[in-house]
Amino acid sequence: MPSPAPATYRHHLLLPLVIFILALAPRVGGLARVATWDELFWTHAALRFHTALATAHWSRTYVIGQPGVTPLWVWSGMIAARGVAGGPAERARLVDLGDRLRESRYPEDDPALLREVAAVWRGIPLALGTALATALLTALLAAVLARRWGTATAGLAALRLAWDPYVLAHSRVVALDAILMGLCLLAVALAAEASRDPRRRRTLLAGAAVAGLAMLAKLPGGAALAWGACLVALGAARDAWRPGARGPAAQGITARSVTALGRGLARGALWTLVALGIWAAAWPAMWKVPLKTLGKLRDTLITYQQTAYDGMFFLGQAGQPPGPLFYPAVLVWRTLPLTLIGLALLLLAGLWTLIRRTLNKRPALHDPQPTRIPSAAPWPTAFLGFALFYGAILSLADSKFERYLLPTLGAVTVAVGLAAGGWLVGRMGRTAGSGDSESGETGTLSGRLDPLVAVRRGRSWSWFWPRLVFLLLLLEPLAGRGWRDGLAWYNPLAGGFATAQGVLPAGWGEGTEQAAAFLADRPDASTLTVATDGAVSLVADFPGRLVKARGEACRDADYVVVYIFDRQLGTAAARAYGGAYGRGGWDVAADAGTARAAGVEAAPVFVGRVRGQDWVWVYQGGRSCE
Repeated sequence: MPSPAPATYRHHLLLPLVIFILALAPRVGGLARVATWDELFWTHAALRFHTALATAHWSRTYVIGQPGVTPLWVWSGMIAARGVAGGPAERARLVDLGDRLRESRYPEDDPALLREVAAVWRGIPLALGTALATALLTALLAAVLARRWGTATAGLAALRLAWDPYVLAHSRVVALDAILMGLCLLAVALAAEASRDPRRRRTLLAGAAVAGLAMLAKLPGGAALAWGACLVALGAARDAWRPGARGPAAQGITARSVTALGRGLARGALWTLVALGIWAAAWPAMWKVPLKTLGKLRDTLITYQQTAYDGMFFLGQAGQPPGPLFYPAVLVWRTLPLTLIGLALLLLAGLWTLIRRTLNKRPALHDPQPTRIPSAAPWPTAFLGFALFYGAILSLADSKFERYLLPTLGAVTVAVGLAAGGWLVGRMGRTAGSGDSESGETGTLSGRLDPLVAVRRGRSWSWFWPRLVFLLLLLEPLAGRGWRDGLAWYNPLAGGFATAQGVLPAGWGEGTEQAAAFLADRPDASTLTVATDGAVSLVADFPGRLVKARGEACRDADYVVVYIFDRQLGTAAARAYGGAYGRGGWDVAADAGTARAAGVEAAPVFVGRVRGQDWVWVYQGGRSCE
C-alpha cells in the first residue's frame, strides 16, 4: 500500500538523481552502432527542424504530421550544441544541409545526400539526446511515485521500466516512441496524484503540461491528455462528494451530485485547456500558420487511419493488415516474464475483489445520503486503464508496428512494479517487526528503506523470501541485456524468438552493421555494387553503391544482402537468394544447379547473427530477383 507520509525535499531530490544515473548508465554505451530503419529519417527531420528554428521560418517546423515536435526539440538541441562547439563554419554547414534536405524531402533515393545525413547521425550523438530524455523522464516518474508509494516501491517500478530490454533498446535510438512513452507515463502519474488530492493545483498543471508535450511528440499521445482529464475529473468529483465538503455538497444528495459533476468537469476542462495550450505554444508552426498546420494534421490522421502498410507480417502472413490480435501478441512477446505473470495475477486479484464486493453488496435504501463513491484512480488501476485505452486507440488503425505500443508496455510494467513492490514492502515491514509498512519514520530516505534493509535477530524464511523476490524483480530486466541488441529480445516465457519469428515482424535494422563491415572490408569496396532493400542501414558504413534489390539489379550486383524481415515478407531478393518464411519454417528457394550455371555460390558468403540467431545474409550476385 502506498505510504501517505511525504518524503522531505532533500530525499525527493536524491531518489530521482540515483534513478537518473542508473537509468542512463546502460543507455550511453555503444550509441550509433547501427542505423535502424527510421533513424536517418528522424536525423533528416531534426536537421530540417533545426534549420527552421535557426532561420526563424516558423512554418517550416512542420516536418511530418506525427508531429514529432517534442523529440525534435531535443535532437535539434544536440545539433545546435555541435554548431556552437564547431564554430560559425560548422553552424552554417548544418543550416545549409537542413535547407537542402527541405527541398529534397527524405533523400532515400539520393545516396550522396543520404550519406551526409548518415554522417550527421554518426558524428552528432542524437541518440544521446534520446537517452538523456528518457532517463530524465524515468527519474521524474520515480519522484512522483515516491510521494505515495515510498522510495523502495517507486525505485523498483522505475528501474524495471528503465532496464526493460525492449524499452531500453528504443531509448538508445533516434526515434519517437521511447520519449513518447516517458511523457505519457509521467502525465498519468501526475494525473493520479492530482486525483488523490484535487487541491494540489500545481500537480494538475504540471501533469497537463506533460500531457500536452506527449501529444506534441505523437498524436496518439493525446490518449494521455484524455485519460489524465478523466482521472482529475474523477478526483475532483470524489472530493466534492465526501462528507464535510464545503458548499452545497454538504446539503442534499441532489446538490451533492450537481456539485460533484460540476467540479469534475471544471478540473477536466482545466487539464485539457492547459495541455492544448502547451501543445500549441511549444510548436512554432502553430504561431505562424495555425489553420494550415491543423489541416495538415487532419490529413495525416485520415491517411494513417485508412492506409495499411504493405510491409506487414503477422501470424505467418505477409502484406495483410494484422488485425486486432497484433498488439496483444506484442504485449505477450515484448514484456518481461515476471511482468507478464504479475499482470495476470493483478487482473485475477482485481476480478476476485470485484466478485467479492458484488456478492457482499447490500442496498442502502435507508441511507438518503450515501457517503462513498468509487475510489479515485488507484495507481495500478490508473496505469492499467491507460495501457488498455492507448492500445485500443492504436488498434483502430490498419497500420501497426510493435514499437508503437511502447506506452502500453511501459504502463503495464509500472503498474505491476507498484503492485508487487507495495505488497512486498508491506510484508518486509511486518517481518522486520515494524508493524504496518505505513507506520514508522517514512519522512526520510532511510526510514522509507527500513523495511527493505532491516535486520532482525533470528531471521526466518518469512523474513527472507520477500527480500529475495524484491531483488529478483529488480534484477530480472538486466538479464535481457537490452543495451545490446535489445530490439531482438523476446519474452522467453512465450518461447523467445523461436516462436516469435512466426508471429511478429523481426528486425528493425539491427545486425546490418555486421554485413556493412564485411562488405567494407572487401577489396575495392568503394567500387562494389550491393543490392538490398535496407540501404538506409548500410549507407553509414559501406562506401560502395547501393541499389534496390529488384529484377536485373540483383544479377548485375556484386553482392545481395537479405535481411530476416525480407524473408518474412518473401521479397524478391529473399525468394531468389535465401528463401521466404512459411508456417513450417524457412522455405529455401535457392536452386543450387541454377546458381552453379550462373557461376555464383548458392550459400551465403557471410551470415550475421543477433542474439545467437541468423539475422542477415550476404550472397554473391549473379541471379535476377524476380
